[in-house]
Amino acid sequence: MNYCNSLIKPFSLLLPLTATAKVAKRLANHSGHFVSIFLLSMGLSSLSLANDFGVADWGMSIEEVKALETRPNLTPFGADGYLIFSVAIKGIDHSRLIYQFEDGVLTEGRFLFQPMNKGDFNRALEQYYTVRSFISAQYGQPYSDETLYKKPAMASSQVTGEDLAADNVILKTAWRSESSSLQHQLAWYKNQPHHQIHYRPVTP
Repeated sequence: MNYCNSLIKPFSLLLPLTATAKVAKRLANHSGHFVSIFLLSMGLSSLSLANDFGVADWGMSIEEVKALETRPNLTPFGADGYLIFSVAIKGIDHSRLIYQFEDGVLTEGRFLFQPMNKGDFNRALEQYYTVRSFISAQYGQPYSDETLYKKPAMASSQVTGEDLAADNVILKTAWRSESSSLQHQLAWYKNQPHHQIHYRPVTP
């Protein structure tokens, strides 16, 4: 895959993330869905809530999603086409959950992650592998796992924070469930690490 064309389109309205003093936690228990005790003990409940994404199913309306969510709503007043919620994930400094709507229905979702210090490249890299481990525990090993270097001659056996800070590497992993595809990425964007998981419905 070409390095320059591999960056997942950022949801730039969410950057930079800011800390909140207290974050509400929710454990979902919906009919037909189950989150194992192992995943809960790993702090994965926020990433693995039931349904297609977060607490919702693809095609739900904005009002339906609002009615289901109990976490702090950080959506700016007057915003159109998306909802933002604060979410707590064990081992992650700051995270946000974003529902994205098209023609009034849910069509995409994202988790955004950021270290306490946005310039802490090593912490950003650590959080990438933490999230990768959480998602693999839920969905199994990724079907795609890529380390893309802008300058292949500078590729090393182990990615470092310096690689990220130099905008020389993009890390990408991907999973697929019956209803959703997940694209996980860590890259350099606008002078800081950009770490996200992008959820989209699987096309039949």
